[in-house]
Amino acid sequence: MVTVIAPITLNPATLGDQTFMANILITPLTLPAATGGTPPYTYTLSPIPPGLAFNAASRSLSGTPTTAGITKATYTAIDANRKTASLTFTVTVIGPIAFNPPTIPDQTFTVDTLITPLTLPRAIGGTPPYIYTLSPIPPGLAFNAASRSLSGTPTTIGTTKATYTATDASGQIPSLIFTITVIGPITFNPATIDDQTFTVDKPVTLTLPTATGGTPPYTYTLSPIPPGLAFVAEQHSLAGTPTTVGVTDLTYTATDATDAAATLNFTIEVIVDPLDVNSDGQVTVIDLAIVALFYGTQVQAGTLPADVNADGIVNILDLTAVAQGIDAIDVNLEELSLEAVAAALAAAAEQAAE
Repeated sequence: MVTVIAPITLNPATLGDQTFMANILITPLTLPAATGGTPPYTYTLSPIPPGLAFNAASRSLSGTPTTAGITKATYTAIDANRKTASLTFTVTVIGPIAFNPPTIPDQTFTVDTLITPLTLPRAIGGTPPYIYTLSPIPPGLAFNAASRSLSGTPTTIGTTKATYTATDASGQIPSLIFTITVIGPITFNPATIDDQTFTVDKPVTLTLPTATGGTPPYTYTLSPIPPGLAFVAEQHSLAGTPTTVGVTDLTYTATDATDAAATLNFTIEVIVDPLDVNSDGQVTVIDLAIVALFYGTQVQAGTLPADVNADGIVNILDLTAVAQGIDAIDVNLEELSLEAVAAALAAAAEQAAE
């Protein structure tokens, strides 16, 4: 009697490719059983991805894959007569989805100012393609998932805690959290600087406005500066003794940590002291005597030094102003001799005659 033995085969004859996540325990995979041939059967699987193990008795692959990569595995059944049946399949171990770079710095934008587009990190690992989301988004800004970019003009001051996610084809959803702060623009308090009038050779101090809004710290600059004065940025103050008569148009600037800037413009006019009638650098009784000499004179306003208040007539108001402004500390008594007074009066009289 002749016995015909069916050839050894696997049932089912094929096995789909497998995809596992690195460092995640897999659901045990039972491989096909052999039929035909001459039992018993011996099963082998090779090569096996790191971290996984094959149990020949149960024909199962199990464990936790440790290394991302692709393995082309051959599964073989051998019967008692050394006849074999085999199949091949691919085991793909994918790493967890992650971001590159792995963090997003907190962002600070200025309200009503167009931002430089912010490109968020790309996803790596996992199973492409990836779907990106960002939520919540500050008013006025928009997120483009295709380019992973945040752009626009923020319209509302405030702080938003935003969550950025990437979802891969296997359903992994890592996320990054960062803060978006929308601040007011840099401004000055107070918002203006009055034009200034200083007297030549007289000490002055002017405190300029402080900056608010924007992103501290602030850097202050002032330019140009009239001769004799100096600007102290740390105190945002201008001080000194102006030495030159004239008019200067100044620009005062505050720049914040993001290079946003605010500016104010004002004028400084340095004049000769109107009480120093004879322009000798001090106010003395000589100036008072000159005013007395021209007492009652009517002139075109601003044309006669004795008309110290420039109202068109030399009168008691001019005398009073000079008398109150006499620099007692700076007076050189020798210069107040009768001869000095007489000389000053003679010069004034000569000027009047002209």
